[in-house]
Amino acid sequence: MCRGPFENLDHVKPVSLGGITTLSNLRPACVSCNSLKRARWYGPQEVHRFIRT
Repeated sequence: MCRGPFENLDHVKPVSLGGITTLSNLRPACVSCNSLKRARWYGPQEVHRFIRT
């Protein structure tokens, strides 16, 4: 999400909110971004807070 080192797989839609473990619902994430996101589900408008340029 921040283009840092890939250390975790993040569920775009968390399992606790009905997401499933499929390739289309997974993305690479660093530990910091994955921990910060927790079990929240961000839409396209809100995901920019995780993207660092």
